[in-house]
Amino acid sequence: MHRLLKLLITVVSFAMSQNCNAQKPDTTLVRSLNKKGVDFLSTYPDSLLFYRDSSFRLAVAINDQVGISGSYTLLGIYHWGKGDYANAIHAYDTSNQILDKIPDRADKKMKNLSNLGMVYSKLGDYPKAIRYLLEALRLAEKSGAKSAEASIYNSLGVAYKNNNSLASATEAYNKALAIYTEINKPESIAGCYVNIGNVFMLKKENEKALEFHQKAFAVFDSLKIYKGIIVCYNNIGSVYLEMKKSEPALQYGQRALALSRAKGFFTSEVSAMLGIGMAQTELKNYKEAERSFLEAIALAKKKNYRSELNKLYKGLSACYKAMGKSSEALQYYEKYSLLNDSLFNQNSLTTISNLQLSYDLEKKEASIQLLQKDNEIKRLSINRIVLGVVVLFLLVGLVVVRQQLKIKRDKILAEQQSKLHDTERALIQSELKIAQVKEAELTKEIEYKNKSLTTYALSMVQKNEILEEVRESVELILTKPDNHEEHFKKLRKVVDYSFTLEKDWDEFKIYFEDVHSDFFVKLRERFPDLGGADLKLCSLIRLNLNMKQSAAILRISPDSVKIARHRLRKKFNMQTEDNLNGFIMAL
Repeated sequence: MHRLLKLLITVVSFAMSQNCNAQKPDTTLVRSLNKKGVDFLSTYPDSLLFYRDSSFRLAVAINDQVGISGSYTLLGIYHWGKGDYANAIHAYDTSNQILDKIPDRADKKMKNLSNLGMVYSKLGDYPKAIRYLLEALRLAEKSGAKSAEASIYNSLGVAYKNNNSLASATEAYNKALAIYTEINKPESIAGCYVNIGNVFMLKKENEKALEFHQKAFAVFDSLKIYKGIIVCYNNIGSVYLEMKKSEPALQYGQRALALSRAKGFFTSEVSAMLGIGMAQTELKNYKEAERSFLEAIALAKKKNYRSELNKLYKGLSACYKAMGKSSEALQYYEKYSLLNDSLFNQNSLTTISNLQLSYDLEKKEASIQLLQKDNEIKRLSINRIVLGVVVLFLLVGLVVVRQQLKIKRDKILAEQQSKLHDTERALIQSELKIAQVKEAELTKEIEYKNKSLTTYALSMVQKNEILEEVRESVELILTKPDNHEEHFKKLRKVVDYSFTLEKDWDEFKIYFEDVHSDFFVKLRERFPDLGGADLKLCSLIRLNLNMKQSAAILRISPDSVKIARHRLRKKFNMQTEDNLNGFIMAL
C-alpha cells in the first residue's frame, strides 16, 4: 500500500509541476482542491481523499497554513461520512490546533467546532456535543454569521432532542427559526417547523405537532419544494396515527405516495407505504395493509433501504398478528430483530465491490472537473490529461487496499473502545463507592452531633431539677429558726441568681446552631414577631423534648409550656388540627 501511495503522490506532484513550470502554485489551487473534495462527499466519498491528499501536499510545499488546516477539515469530513468518528475527531482537533496559531480565522474554527459537536452527538456523548456546539455558537454570534448561527442552533436542537432534553431542543429550534425568519430563508424556516413538530410528537402533544407540520407544509407548498411537501404529508399522517385517527392518516399517506411516485422519490415512497400499511391495519383492512407492506418491502430491498425495511418488517409482523396469523407474524418479527441488530454494522464486502464498478466512471468525471478548474489558472496540456487518467486507475487500486485496511482498523478500534468502556465503568463504580463511604461518615457525624445536643439539653434539665430541689430544701430549712438563718438566705439568693444566668442558654444555642444551621434565621425571616422565649421553645420542640423537660429548662411549669405552645401556634397562623411539632421539624 505504501508503495502505491508513494507512486500516486509522485504522479500528482509531476502533474502539478507540469502545470506550474512558469509560476509557483498558489493558495487558490489549494482552496479549489479542498472545495472540490467536499463536492464528492455525497456521491463517492473515497474520491474526496484524492483532492485532500493533493491539497495537503501542495499546501505544505508553499507553507499555506490555512490550506493545511482546511485539508485536515476535509479529512475529518471524510471520516465522519464513513462513520469513523475517532479519526474524524482527531482530524478536526488537528485543524483547530493549526488555526489557533493563525489570527482572524474564527470562522473556520467555528465550522470545525460545529462538526465536532455533531460527531459527538452521533457517538451519543451529548454533553460534549452540546459543549462544542455552544462554543461554535459563541464564535458565530461574535462574527455575525447569521446563517451559520441558525445552523448551529438546529444542530443543538438535534443533540438536545436525542438527549431527551425536549424543552431545550424546542428552545434551540425556535432560535434557529427566528434567525431564518430574520434573514428570510423560507425553506429553512419550514425545516425548523418540521423539527419543532417532531419534538411535540415525542412529547405526545399531537395537536401542537400537527400545527407545526401543517405550517411547514404551507411553506413548502408555496415554494413547490416537493421533497418537503412529501415529508410533511408523511409526518401529518404519523401524527394522525398517534391520535388514533386512521382515516385521515391513510389519506395523507396516499397523498405522499402519489407525489413520491410522480417525482421519483423512492425513499419517501417507501415511507408513505409504511404509513398506509399501519393505517390500514388500524382500520382492520388487513389485505390492503398486507399488500402495502409487501410492496414497500420489495422496493426497500431493491434500493437497499435498510432502516425503512426494518420498520416495514415490524409493521407487517403486527399486521399478521392482528389477522391471527401467528406463524407469519413470528417470521417477520424475527426478520425485524435480525436486521435491527445489524443496522449499524459495516457494509458487506459485496456492497463495496458493487460500488467499485461505478467508481472508475465517477473518478474520470472528477478528474475532468478538476482539470477544468485548473485551466482557469493555466492551460492544461494533453500530457496532464493522460496522466490524470493514469492517476485515476492507480486510485482505484488504492481504494481497494484502503478498504481492506479500514476493515481491520475498525475491528481493532471496536476492541479498544470496548476496553475503554469497561475501564470507565470500573472507575464510575469506584467513585460511587467512595461517595457512599463519605455519605455514611457524614451521616454518623450528624447523628453524633444530634446526640451531643440532646445530651446537653437533658443535662440542662437535670441541672435545673437539682437546683430546684436545693431551693426547696433551703426553703424548708428557713421555716425552722436557728442561728444559720442568714447563711441560708444567702444560699437561696445564689441559687435564685443561677437561674437567671443566660450562660447555659448561650452555650446550648451554639451547639444547636452547629447542628441545625440557619434554623433561627429561617424562623425570624418567616415570623419576625417571634421573641427570645419563642425561639427557645421552638429549639426544644425541634429536639423533640416533652413538656416536662421543656418546663425544667425554661424554669416554668408544664402548664405554662402548654400556654406558650398555644401562643406559638397563633403566631404561626396554625389551625387547631395542625401539628406544631411536625411544622417545626419541617423547617
